Amino acid sequence: MEFSIISIGKWKASPEKSLFESYLRRMPWQIQLIELDSREREDVQRQKLEEAQRLRETCKQLAVRKMIVLDERGKDWTSRELAVSLRRWQDEQAVRKVAVIIGGHAGIAAELRDESDLCLSFGKLTWPHLLVRALVAEQLYRSYCILTNHPYHRD
Repeated sequence: MEFSIISIGKWKASPEKSLFESYLRRMPWQIQLIELDSREREDVQRQKLEEAQRLRETCKQLAVRKMIVLDERGKDWTSRELAVSLRRWQDEQAVRKVAVIIGGHAGIAAELRDESDLCLSFGKLTWPHLLVRALVAEQLYRSYCILTNHPYHRD
């Protein structure tokens, strides 16, 4: 499978970036990070709609077949449930390209959440967006390990 982590905002050298890159090095699945500029607006709703449009366009350009949106209102799944869903997409639907969407500080537009194939939550806590990238990379690596019976994941 190929994953594109598409995120609003950019980062520089940081511990979070090092952690993110360490999971990418372990991963046999192809993962790319695409960072879109944050364009803050006084009208937060307008900002979310503009970001949603840019995220949609990026997914279209990448020929993404499935879109996972991260949002606090999303499903609170276990790592195993995520892995099983990814396997189902791959095996039953021949999905190769998946996008994981991380919104900006204003959040995700409701329309984009509704259009997603999976709206997923990392719990009710608020996480820094830069750290969420590392969490996504770790969960993708964990999913791979679950699906290949690698000892990294323990039940």
